[in-house]
Amino acid sequence: MQDYLEGRKTSYSTQLGNKEIFQLRGTLLCPRCGKLLTSSASRGCSGKKYVYYHCHSSCGFRVGADI
Repeated sequence: MQDYLEGRKTSYSTQLGNKEIFQLRGTLLCPRCGKLLTSSASRGCSGKKYVYYHCHSSCGFRVGADI
């Protein structure tokens, strides 16, 4: 932020994720609190990728994307 304020702006790129994996992001509702679900992926110790849909709120709801 200091670089930006002092005119040494650096461009950063963000990764939006694979749209094929996260097709339902922002369309599913949490069954506990009714807020929108988002998605995330993690990599296990064996290198396998696990994809989840989880709630924005602190209700703690999370479900595997394969379900």
